[in-house]
Amino acid sequence: MPPYMRRPPYRWADTLNFLSARAIPGVERVERGAYLRTVWLLDKAGNPHYGWIRVTCRTQRACWM
Repeated sequence: MPPYMRRPPYRWADTLNFLSARAIPGVERVERGAYLRTVWLLDKAGNPHYGWIRVTCRTQRACWM
């Protein structure tokens, strides 16, 4: 079994509470069990792309809610 599969469940709720308390308005937010963050990226041609990334807990088995 790979080492990453032997770790205890991730404390997702605690992580969201931590991020929520420190979120920068208009840049980060926590909603409906997910962390959201704005991003600004350039593609290979140098064209800018703006948007949000969303990070969630994939399964109940892998995270402590």
